[in-house]
Parts: sequence; C-alpha cells; structure tokens
Amino acid sequence: MLRRIRIEDLKEGMIFSEPLFFDDGKNRVLGKMHPVTQRELAVLKQWKVPFVMTEGKAVRTDSEMNDLVEELDALVDEEEDSTGKQSDKIDDSDILKLPDVLNHSELYSEYLSIVDAVDAFLNDIKQKKPISPRPVDGIALRLHNLLAADRTLVISFILTADIPEHDMAKALVDSAILAETIAVFMKEPADYRDDVVLAALLHDCGMLRIPDTILQKKGPLSDTEMQTVSAHTVYGYKAVLSECMYTERVAQFVLQHHERWDGKGYPSGLNKEGIELGARIISVVDAFVAMTSAKVYRSALLGYDAMKTFLADKGRRFDYQVVKALIQSIGVYPIGSIVLMNDTSIARVIDVAPEEPLRPLIRVLIDESGKKFLNNTGRLLNLRDCKNIFIVRAVDPQQYQKK
Repeated sequence: MLRRIRIEDLKEGMIFSEPLFFDDGKNRVLGKMHPVTQRELAVLKQWKVPFVMTEGKAVRTDSEMNDLVEELDALVDEEEDSTGKQSDKIDDSDILKLPDVLNHSELYSEYLSIVDAVDAFLNDIKQKKPISPRPVDGIALRLHNLLAADRTLVISFILTADIPEHDMAKALVDSAILAETIAVFMKEPADYRDDVVLAALLHDCGMLRIPDTILQKKGPLSDTEMQTVSAHTVYGYKAVLSECMYTERVAQFVLQHHERWDGKGYPSGLNKEGIELGARIISVVDAFVAMTSAKVYRSALLGYDAMKTFLADKGRRFDYQVVKALIQSIGVYPIGSIVLMNDTSIARVIDVAPEEPLRPLIRVLIDESGKKFLNNTGRLLNLRDCKNIFIVRAVDPQQYQKK
C-alpha cells in the first residue's frame, strides 16, 4: 500500500526500500535504494509537490553509512591490546572450525553436493565435452531450496567450509548464495533473481579458457597476461549464450561483471547504471568471495576486513547501493565470522541485524573463563539486547588454532 511522505520530511541522502512516486502515485521520482539528491528535492520544490508516495520504508542513509565507516576505523585503533589474555586460552582445538553437529547436517551435505555438481560441470567445460542446454538450472534450483531451508546457516558455510580441492566450484556456489541474498534484499522480481543466480554460477566459466600457467602464476602478471585474463568475460559471454543456451540477459551479467562503477572496468568501460544491476551484484559478491579465499599469492582476508574494503571504496569500483545491501544482508562481521568480545569471550556470528550491523546475534564458543562449548552448545546472545557486551575485533581461526 502506498503511503505519503511530506516533502518537508524528505532529506538529502535518504534511501527508500521501494521507488518514490509523485503525489499521483503513478509517475516515479526515484528508484528504490537510490539516495535522494538535491536534484530531486529541487524538482519537487519547483513543481510545488506536497508529498511523495512509496510502498517502501526509509533505510540507512548515506551519511549514516559514512558514520559506520568512521566507527569501524575507530575500532581498528582499539584492536592492538584487546586479545592477549584470551589468545593464551586457545590451543589446537577444533572449537573455531565448523561445529561437528553442522558438519554432519543434511544442509551441509547438500551444500557439498552442490559444489561437487558445479565442479563436474566445470570439468566438462575444461575438457571441451558437449554441454547440455541450460546445464546449471538444476543446480540453481537446489541452491534455491537450500537457502529456503536455512539462509543464515548456509551463508555461514561461505566462511567456515574448507574445500581446497574444489576452489573454483566453491567460489561460484558462494557467489550465487550471496547474489541471491542481495537480490532478495533489494526486492528484485523472482525471474530477475533467478537470472542473477544463474549468472553467478557461470560468471567465471570463461576462466577455463585461460592457460593454467597464467592462472597459477605466483608473481605479477605481464601486460599481455593481464589482457589474456581480462578476456575471460568475453569467453564467458560466448559460452553462456551459444554453448549453454542461456538468455542474453544472463550472458550480459557474465560479460559485465568486471565493469566498474567509475567506468574503469572491462571489457567495455561501462559505468554506473549503464552496467546491468545483476552484473553489479555479481561484481560485489565475486570480490567478497575472492578476498575471503586464500590464493597462491596471498592469504585470505577476514570477512570483516573485506567489508571494510567495500566501505572504503565509496563508489569507485562498486555500486554503493549493492554494497550496502550486502552489509545489511550478512553483516559488517559476516555470518560465520569468529569474533572476540569485550569480556574476552570468543563467539561465532550467527545472524545479522540489518539496522544495527555491528550488533549481530552470536553464539559463545569459549566463555570469559576459558570454558569451551562444543557442537553449538554455547549460549546465544543478541547484541541488540546486550548493550554492555560488544565485539572488539574479528578473529582469524587459522592463526588461533596454531597457538
């Protein structure tokens, strides 16, 4: 149902979850998740429009996001002296890994099976075997059902599951999980969401046309090698369209996923809304998955550090609206992250609070006395209700397990 918002209550930087319309309720003023600018305010004032109408609600403003960046920057300064006592309590235990009770769950088994299915599809492409029409439709449906069963638990597999023998397949599945999550958060139509998921599963298939000598090179790539790698978007576009028999829209999402918001991407140097929204979503999730995965030339970033990278981007490479949708969907400390609390306990982030991304739902793994809780038996704490407890910093499980 459309509701009225008085013009005097409309402020620059406000963002609404659904489009704004003029007072006739038919002609659009502004698209959903786009900030109100002086231009819109001037037009409304010039035409003496008394109110606008929307089915949505106001969400976090650009200025609030800038406040969040400053708050995160401040947290970094506090991290140095925060962990000494607690880190001594953690030995070689598997306490920080995926809990055994989840490791043997049906949902986790299905997640692994989906990764295996994608890996088999990638091997067929690499070996140049004949590809059946629309080859990942079944995988996309399985992924949809998996997320419908327990979205937050499935998102946690992105940071907690370790499948080194299927790196590329896992990255594509994880990208599809996040792409679908963002598209749902942004309230895109079901058919558009489906195409985004398909493209996310396929977006790097063009990489299989790149020689392994380049992909596995540990040192910096030459200009010629960089050009070869950049061609993977075009290879992927052609494969998706002509070999896999998907639609032009899905193929365009694949083609454009390395375009940048500022126009400095490839292959066509598109910018802003000239880039398909589906491609902008895949650009963000592809970057998140890449940053939080170990490479031959660098270690994986913590999910928290990846989020700080996005926040610091400020609309250069990525669509800021998509970045905000990612943050509000999975948190500043992404679901599955291990965190140190101010009482020296260690916890895992279980769910996110979209309006308060720094205060998620957590499960205690090691309490302030050093007691460990195996198999998801630690207490749940909603930090929105526990104002005296807060996250001090993210924890790298690999480093802590070595202590």
